[in-house]
Amino acid sequence: MSQTKTVNNHFNKAYTLTPREARANYRIESLSSVVSKLNKELLAGGMRVVKTWKMDVTGAKYAEYCRKTITTVNDANFLGNSTRYV
Repeated sequence: MSQTKTVNNHFNKAYTLTPREARANYRIESLSSVVSKLNKELLAGGMRVVKTWKMDVTGAKYAEYCRKTITTVNDANFLGNSTRYV
C-alpha cells in the first residue's frame, strides 16, 4: 500500500497524525511530503489535510495533521496556506 493511502486510511480511523506517530507506526519519514501528495488527491473530493503546530510539556514544538472538509468560502480561501497555529 502506498504511503498516501496509508495516511488516508489512518484519517478514516483516527482524527490526527503527528510525524512521530507516522514514523513509529507506518515507517513514514517525511509526513509533510506525503500530506502534500494527499492534499492534491483530496481537493477533488472537497477535503484538505491541515497542519496545526502544538507544544509539548517541555516546550518543544511539533506538527499535528488532521483531515478537514472544505465547507465554506473561508475554507476554500484557506487552501493557499495549510498551516494553523494554536
